[in-house]
Amino acid sequence: KHAVVKGVRGMGLILELEPRCKSPATDGAETSRKIFELGFEKGLIISQNGTHKHMIRISPPMVVTKEQIDTFIERMDGVLRAV
Repeated sequence: KHAVVKGVRGMGLILELEPRCKSPATDGAETSRKIFELGFEKGLIISQNGTHKHMIRISPPMVVTKEQIDTFIERMDGVLRAV
C-alpha cells in the first residue's frame, strides 16, 4: 500500500516493518528514523530495531483492544503517507 515499505515480517502481534531505502547509499536507517519520530509525535509506541536501526518494531501489549489497533493503523497510515 505504501511505497516507503519494503517489507513486513513477524508473528502474532509482533511485527517488523522494513522501510525502502531512499538511495542505494543508505541502509534504511534514515527512513526508519523519520517513521519513528513522526510515529512518536502521533503517540505511537514503536521502536527502531536491527543492527543499523533500519527496522521499525511494532509490539503492542497482549491486552490491546480492537479499537486501539484501529487507531494505531489509522495513525501509522498517516505516518507512512507523510514520510
